[in-house]
Amino acid sequence: MDTHLCPICSFRRPIRRPCIRICTGINFFVFEAFLIPFEIVAFNIILHFWTDKIPIIAVICFMLVAYAALNFINVKYYGETEFWLALGKVILAVGFIIFTFVTMVGGNPLHDVYGFRFWNPSKVEGAPFAEYIETGSLGRFLGFLACLIQASFTIAGPDMVSLAAGEAESPRRILPRTFNAVIYRLVAFFVLGSLCIGIVVAYNDPDLPPITI
Repeated sequence: MDTHLCPICSFRRPIRRPCIRICTGINFFVFEAFLIPFEIVAFNIILHFWTDKIPIIAVICFMLVAYAALNFINVKYYGETEFWLALGKVILAVGFIIFTFVTMVGGNPLHDVYGFRFWNPSKVEGAPFAEYIETGSLGRFLGFLACLIQASFTIAGPDMVSLAAGEAESPRRILPRTFNAVIYRLVAFFVLGSLCIGIVVAYNDPDLPPITI
């Protein structure tokens, strides 16, 4: 839609078609509105995995204040903050992938070459596809589908490239190539990252938070 209707599909230029204007506004608002509590919950779960001394309400207030502060400061500093936070996520993702490979081949304190142990049904009941709601093949498919639905919500960001449609010099030429490059980032960080999680820990590990399972 952005490459076909590039003159009107941006926040800088008005969208002349009412249906597209309404859908774009509602979709963007709902997405951003749900993203804030999602990130707060995720941050709280990670934090309380290590310690329970910090009250949940304190974490929520801190995150809300941080979000508000970032949106009220000068756009120059907002962009700088966004850059370093994004760089931190990339470093963590790459580090986790390296950590998974090193530990699975024996580079851990126990020198245990566990490989794909948690994918072996003889080691972990129900692996590699756990049953969900139903049993048998249908249950395994529903389990995969449930994980896919939850994981797809976290794949946010590629659509933000479309915001540059109104600013790009030749959007019909540049944006298609930009969107095509997104698939490599998704595979590198989301798909490979999910694969690493399945390698490092079993799906039914009792130490996993319920939301992760």
